[in-house]
Amino acid sequence: MKDNNEETEDAMFETLFTQIGSRGKFQKRFNYLYNMLFVMLVSMPYYNIVMALAVPDHWCHLPGRNGTNYTLEQWKEITLPREKDENGVMSFSKCKMYNISHLEDITYINYNRSSNQHDLISCQYGWEYDKTWYTETAPSRGNWVCDKEIYITNLYSFNRVGDIVGTLVMGQLGDMCVEQSDTVASISYEPRTYGYGVCVRALRRIGRRPVFFISLAMLVVGRLVNAFTSDMYYVFMAVTVFTSIPVTALYQTPLIIGIEVSASEERSLIALLQCIGWTAGLCTMPLVFWALSGDWFLFLIVSTIPSVFFLFSCNLFPESPRWYAAMGKTSKCVKVLKKIAKVNGKTLPEETLANFKLLNGKTEQAYGIASLCSSWRLAKNTFLISISWSLGNIMYYILMLNVNTMAGNPFMNFFWQSLVELPGYFVGNYLSEKLGRRWMNSGTFLLMALAHIPIILMINQPDLSWVITCMIVLIKLGVTVSGYAGYLQAMETFPTCVRQTGCALGSLAASIVGTVGPYIILL
Repeated sequence: MKDNNEETEDAMFETLFTQIGSRGKFQKRFNYLYNMLFVMLVSMPYYNIVMALAVPDHWCHLPGRNGTNYTLEQWKEITLPREKDENGVMSFSKCKMYNISHLEDITYINYNRSSNQHDLISCQYGWEYDKTWYTETAPSRGNWVCDKEIYITNLYSFNRVGDIVGTLVMGQLGDMCVEQSDTVASISYEPRTYGYGVCVRALRRIGRRPVFFISLAMLVVGRLVNAFTSDMYYVFMAVTVFTSIPVTALYQTPLIIGIEVSASEERSLIALLQCIGWTAGLCTMPLVFWALSGDWFLFLIVSTIPSVFFLFSCNLFPESPRWYAAMGKTSKCVKVLKKIAKVNGKTLPEETLANFKLLNGKTEQAYGIASLCSSWRLAKNTFLISISWSLGNIMYYILMLNVNTMAGNPFMNFFWQSLVELPGYFVGNYLSEKLGRRWMNSGTFLLMALAHIPIILMINQPDLSWVITCMIVLIKLGVTVSGYAGYLQAMETFPTCVRQTGCALGSLAASIVGTVGPYIILL
């Protein structure tokens, strides 16, 4: 049950945003700039490492061909054995070669091919890489193939470890508060009003705005350092983990602030803007890589630099006024509200500061993540959101990583798989309004489960591969729709003072599950 202070603050914010504008120029500028354009640009340095770790087709290098008239194919034919690849097709070995020390050995091997299995050895002189699509990638530069293939899988997995650290640290730095009642610590919670309560003077956390800019600086610096450290694998891995730490906060912070300063009817649109920006960034990224002739070094730099400009947009990115109110910083809260009112061409009522100060007589205590278990209903919803995000995350991550193993143009493969997300967001936006978040999310998971049945039955039937492809596209569409609904549910379910912590916990669970994704691909 909500106390009078909570009801007063809820009513005050609703009244204030009605007076200063909840759909005005400020909200439009903030949401289109940070929840769409920024998300588009920052999605590239976040995911560019996936494309930079692509492994081109490769085979053992054997010196000496330049002194002969053999073409490359002829040279491979007489120096490399054939074996079944991951698709069951006979092709040249990527990691084995015939034991050749002299050109005379070639003639011997050429005429005694069937009896030479005992003459097979691992690559002795390095590897050659197919340059049809890539000039160079991080694995081809460091020769992370064959016995070192696990290097790439570990990088993908440890990248998710960084997500785990980031969700623990950044989420709690951006939030505070649990209300201390006379008997138990509890969070006010009511879905209809999204649980905006009075949460004051809890922990001296730094707030959402500083977390946002610190996170952006970490991502940009880390990814640029990645471009220069591929020759030092463990340094490269450490930097990759460091770079993934701030990612969760970068997406959640502008979304949360955008939702808190906008009309409740606009929340679905704000989430949709983020999704459109995300898809636009993922579609742009492979085209940039392709335009740079598949040079991973230039690609990391070119796809990261645009995000730097947002480091200089401090004046356009406010702290959440609701967060200031929750911290008891009423003067700063009023200052932000005045700025919003000014941009919207409105005037903040003069009595606002005095009214806020009347609400600051009650002290509060913070419990961080533990506060999400302060009531059965909140704990249950936290658990369900975490499960939903985890299942969607593992499917999404596996599908994205598997693009690098598909035949054909790798850049267009990535482009088309990213583009299919766009209709998913519009379908999600439409159905979430018509069916509600809960039924749409549950129904989508059921649809994805059913889509896996024909894949299991037909996986070993090459002539029905088109059916499998259609089912995979359907699953990717379902993952997108479910992710959209789940994200929206989280924004609307968690109370203000633990919204970023609650979302961080959901991301934490998803990231923990996501760490096994690269090893599933390795199988």
